[in-house]
Amino acid sequence: MKTVLVVDDEAALAWGIGTVLQDEGYAVVTASNGVEALERLDAARADLIITDLMMPTMSGVDLLRRLGESPTLGAIPVIVMSAMARASAEALVGDSRVFLAKPVTVARLLAAVREVIGPP
Repeated sequence: MKTVLVVDDEAALAWGIGTVLQDEGYAVVTASNGVEALERLDAARADLIITDLMMPTMSGVDLLRRLGESPTLGAIPVIVMSAMARASAEALVGDSRVFLAKPVTVARLLAAVREVIGPP
């Protein structure tokens, strides 16, 4: 079973995404900011990270920088999900990441996850 780490400070959104992914057969771990995400990754491996950009404590941008500093964690694929305009988000994180604009449909979310890591 593949594990997805969902990082978003909106608890209801993280829960909703997690529920959709679990219903599809993925294991899900959640975190409300970048610091919690790094703690979760320290405890267990993830096959994919879905992260918001604008969060308290440690933003998604800072999380991506920290992931990139680690050879192991930097290899985990990331989907960036944000209400920020795509051009602004890409200016912050580069255009090499999969980007989903909030609000995202369930179909688009699942398609992106399958595109990046395949079926559960």
